[in-house]
Amino acid sequence: MWACAAVLFFMCGDMPRDNVLDPKNPDSLALRKVMIEAFVNTNNPLGINEYALEALDSLSLLYGDRVMIAEYHRNTADYTDPLHLEKNELMYQHYVALFDHIKGVPDVFINGSGARIQGASDVAYSMFRLEQVLAGEVSENACFLIEPGYSVSGDKLRPEVRLARLGSENAENLLVRALIVSHLNRPLHTRVVQAVAESNIIPVLKHGEQQVVVFPDLAFDRGLLNTLIVYVTDAQSTTIFQCESKAIGAM
Repeated sequence: MWACAAVLFFMCGDMPRDNVLDPKNPDSLALRKVMIEAFVNTNNPLGINEYALEALDSLSLLYGDRVMIAEYHRNTADYTDPLHLEKNELMYQHYVALFDHIKGVPDVFINGSGARIQGASDVAYSMFRLEQVLAGEVSENACFLIEPGYSVSGDKLRPEVRLARLGSENAENLLVRALIVSHLNRPLHTRVVQAVAESNIIPVLKHGEQQVVVFPDLAFDRGLLNTLIVYVTDAQSTTIFQCESKAIGAM
């Protein structure tokens, strides 16, 4: 489920911050959080999807909230995944084109086009390959601050995201994306993407400026443990600059 969001502009200083996180401070910055998007499916004859996902579970324990993980289920030539979404495949095709056109599962992308790790021979080696990339990524700073929030009505959730541009330079042609990921309480279904919404293009976000993106209602299962993940990327969805998450929980 995909939808577009409205963008509201706020120039007020109503987000309390210490000095380094004050958007009006030209030296402001934040620790960069890393977005990992894993394209997988439930067909696991050789264990490779399981290896990759177990490695991601270990990384989540190791890095905590410095790493956000989303699992997009997709069909392959010989297997139809019941959790496949058409937009999952469109996103996958877009990412694959940034590198080459060799497809398969598992296929993991870090901060968009920051790195790609395809396949998994075992859990330990998958962990090693992922950590090689993450060691550099988590040491970086970001010039964006994201505060995700939401409201709930029935079986609908409406994400509301405050985005601030830190540092001393403007940012142009941005896109904000919101994901609802669910823990389905069975193997290979830990962080399954259930719904995605994206904002309209933000032409300019000036340094020190804050904006609020209000997304349309997204359907979700109130009985599951859910997480709202939000990230800001460029309009071409190649580089993810910053991400953040907020637990929804069972209701």
